[in-house]
Amino acid sequence: SLYTYGIRYFSEAGHTDLVVDCRSMTEKKFFHLQDGALTQLNIPGDAEVAGIFKKQILISLASDYTVGGTVYREGAVIIGDLESLILGKPAFRVLFEPGGRVWMPAVSDPTTRAVAVTKNKILITVMDNVVSRLYEYTQDSNGAWQRDEVKIQDNGTISILNASEESDDYFVLYSNFITPTALYMVPAESGQPVKLKQAPHVFDAAPFKIEQFHAVSADGTHVPYFAVMNKGTRFDGSNPALSSRRNPPPGPAPWGRPTHPPRSLPDAHHSLGQAVAPGSPSRSPVRADAASPVDRPPRTPPPADAARPGCR
Repeated sequence: SLYTYGIRYFSEAGHTDLVVDCRSMTEKKFFHLQDGALTQLNIPGDAEVAGIFKKQILISLASDYTVGGTVYREGAVIIGDLESLILGKPAFRVLFEPGGRVWMPAVSDPTTRAVAVTKNKILITVMDNVVSRLYEYTQDSNGAWQRDEVKIQDNGTISILNASEESDDYFVLYSNFITPTALYMVPAESGQPVKLKQAPHVFDAAPFKIEQFHAVSADGTHVPYFAVMNKGTRFDGSNPALSSRRNPPPGPAPWGRPTHPPRSLPDAHHSLGQAVAPGSPSRSPVRADAASPVDRPPRTPPPADAARPGCR
């Protein structure tokens, strides 16, 4: 193996010790440690254990996982009784399953999480039509789960910064295209986010707004995108626009999940004639009747056996 590490999870019911053996950059084995004895757990090697909640194990899947004839989909978050898993009789319930325009975001910042556990809640952030949403999951005495959304602002990014099994208070970060990163506390009593601190503004964002639109690709797919503009912008085709988009390289993503090669899309910025902020740097401004820019040539995919970071 490459390396091995242990994790201790705390809860009111006591602590749970897991050992993770990283066999490669993308493959792991999970073990339960009790009284000096190791028991291997039937958990996919590319999955992540997101926490222990009231003697239940919370798992985030990176590939399809079949248990007892039931297929749990890639990107799902599932929860099941830990003791049953230790005894080799795994049984899970789905808390979150991706579908349509909703999926689990990839977390590139090691200080934040997409899934976390508090004393009485499970927190999950998802991308819904490329907009971050934060949900609290609570379980009643009959075992049924209820989901409630925690609202901060739309058209931005929310990530979980800190949560503890000892409290239902937790901290999240929020930012968008014109709002610097802000730290929020969500207290258990009210459940309403309270802004504690914010990075300094580098410009006055008051005159601007963010709106989401959809471009339609050649195959009919509606592709969401955001436009930042003056609040008084008129869609009359007379506004210069600075358009940018990210074309990820084809092949495996750094976090071990596939991405797709770039496709040709009509540039809806041009068709709407939306404006960038006055005084913003501009590269060859275009107008509503301008032709769509040519996509950059596809990049060479990495070799199939290229190492990818994933075991952590």
